[in-house]
Amino acid sequence: MPASLKNYGNWMILKKLGQGGFGEVLHWRNSQTGQEIATKRLKDGSSLSTDERCKLFDRWRQEYNWTRNLTEMPYIVRGIFLDDTDPAFMNYLNSNHGHDLPVIVMEYCNGGDVRRLLQQPENANGLSEFEVREILRSLRLALEYLHRRYSICHRDLKPDNIVLHRGDNGKRQYKLTDFGLARHNQNLKTLQQSVVGTIHYYAPEVVDTGRYNNKVDYWSMGIIAFELCCGRLPFIPHSSHFNIIVNVGKKPRECISISQDPDSTSESFIFHNELPKERHLTEVRAKKMTYWLRSALDAKYQTRGTFHNDDEKPVTDEVQTPAIFAELDKLLDCKVLTVFAACSYKCLAYEITPQLATISDLQHLIARDTGIAQESVVLLLPTGHPHKRITEQTRPADLFVDHWQDTSGRSRSSIPPVMIYVLDLNGTYNFPEPNLTPLMRLFMPPTAKRLETWMSKQLALEVNFLLSEEQRKFKMLLLSLRDHVLTLEDALLTFKPHIEALNAQKLKFMGAIDYFRALQNAGHEFFLKMLIF
Repeated sequence: MPASLKNYGNWMILKKLGQGGFGEVLHWRNSQTGQEIATKRLKDGSSLSTDERCKLFDRWRQEYNWTRNLTEMPYIVRGIFLDDTDPAFMNYLNSNHGHDLPVIVMEYCNGGDVRRLLQQPENANGLSEFEVREILRSLRLALEYLHRRYSICHRDLKPDNIVLHRGDNGKRQYKLTDFGLARHNQNLKTLQQSVVGTIHYYAPEVVDTGRYNNKVDYWSMGIIAFELCCGRLPFIPHSSHFNIIVNVGKKPRECISISQDPDSTSESFIFHNELPKERHLTEVRAKKMTYWLRSALDAKYQTRGTFHNDDEKPVTDEVQTPAIFAELDKLLDCKVLTVFAACSYKCLAYEITPQLATISDLQHLIARDTGIAQESVVLLLPTGHPHKRITEQTRPADLFVDHWQDTSGRSRSSIPPVMIYVLDLNGTYNFPEPNLTPLMRLFMPPTAKRLETWMSKQLALEVNFLLSEEQRKFKMLLLSLRDHVLTLEDALLTFKPHIEALNAQKLKFMGAIDYFRALQNAGHEFFLKMLIF
């Protein structure tokens, strides 16, 4: 049993960051230098068999080595070397470990892990699109680095092992950690290991054959991506492991999630080919994410990570960037113009492409999606938009604002919710009824049907999304009307001198007209007098 650690020299224990069955992670700060670190150590292994202890110790040494070697990748938690700068402190840590193993010293990440982020109430239906992109980009870069540079298969990808660090400038950076289960892929076709990781995140072939390669990380990344987008796991997480394994094994490639049928008296399941509507992704990225997930969550590892072109031939790019990462890059890097149509109470989104070249092109798409006549589509820029004013030379790409993409909690109050508002020139407003899900309709009106636990949770999530979306759209409606009023006021102030000048000209012309009429009348009277005489 390792001894309890206490403050040592300038190093102070601030708190315990995490604790598992056999290990704990502590947060330290050097009172003299201000340096902060995290230390990971084993607590006890006496309850394990000799074979289990050997495996645990092997994994520990492996994680220690990986942590110290993978130091140049910013998206991986790096090891901290105190052997030379503070050997006394390192000796204190190792001598109180209780095992003939080194304590793992790592950089401290101050933002917690992604699991904690997902557990926040506002993220019940998934993270904001910006956060989803940031996390997946970091994970994608870390994984490709591990796979290609070191031939390492992580094998234990999950939100708990992605941590967040906030820099002094407020910038967030996500990093991959926990290499206790990582392995070299020296023989990708024959590598065989025991089942490891968390069951909801490991690939079907791990259970079926025990043989796998780095494509198990593709599967785990797909599971994480779905969870980030929707706030829940894709494959009947409430069900038994047997049901999960059987249904995942027989799902077609197009299926990206499985749910239990709430309207069935027997235990039957529904296979879904699209992301659920209860998420915060725009339709543009939701379609791209669906396409990518069909490959990442392909139950057949032989074709997982491949894509198909129009000729239905697999598309891969293994010489350069693996297709699974290259396709994800397209999803992450595309520019999406966000729109709120106040006249139809609808959120819209359009990808900035060469085909979307003119404002007329944009108005055509909006007219198609709202039912407004194209000539009646009025585009309104939110307050603070850097483009200032839409002119005949304006392109849709000019209306895209990069730093307005971050609509996560901390930025929501400081930036507009969308990049463009849409009004109807005729002043028509159409507010549709809220879109109730099948599960909501099943219990409206109230019924005596008993709600199972999983059903209650799902119903709560769907109701939460409905209410939060209605609140979000209502706020956007108010903001669009406010900005419309401000725009009209600005136009009045801008044109006020011109209006006043026109009024002055009008008065002059009216005086001239009166003078001309007086002359005309005098001439008429003079002419009549001449006729009399």
